[in-house]
Amino acid sequence: MYTPSHELTPPKQQWVGPSDTTADIIVEKLTDWKVEVAFGLVSDNDNPIVQALLKRKDAIRYISVNNERSAALMAVSYTKCTGKLGVCIAATGPAAEHLLNGLADAASEAAPILAITSVIDRELPRIPFTVFEQNITGPIHALTVVDLACRSALHAPGTAHITVTF
Repeated sequence: MYTPSHELTPPKQQWVGPSDTTADIIVEKLTDWKVEVAFGLVSDNDNPIVQALLKRKDAIRYISVNNERSAALMAVSYTKCTGKLGVCIAATGPAAEHLLNGLADAASEAAPILAITSVIDRELPRIPFTVFEQNITGPIHALTVVDLACRSALHAPGTAHITVTF
């Protein structure tokens, strides 16, 4: 059984400036929640998030994998071993569906996972058995939603899913 090692204190308050992108806000919020590692596969849809992660590589280590299944399973394994919030990143459509095996494992073990998927003018992916699921439509929206997703994943514990519309 998962034992949380993270305090559920609210992160610091942040303001959105004109040069802040949605991806930058998401990564900044993840660093506020002390996320140290994110697993994912680089694709066209999630490049802004990967670019934001690479800008903050001093705070969050991005590990590129060869498929989305690996990203989810690695995030779950990381969570089980460390007790910290695991993060996996995938594009939309079939890529988001490939996360399901790992996310189902996280749900069965009550391990806190944040799955981040991106979408460009398509139907939003839905992941069953989540404790939180929301679409982020801009930087101001990201300020609140990322906090709610991380808090839900850690408190429930379970899988939180956010979709970012670019």
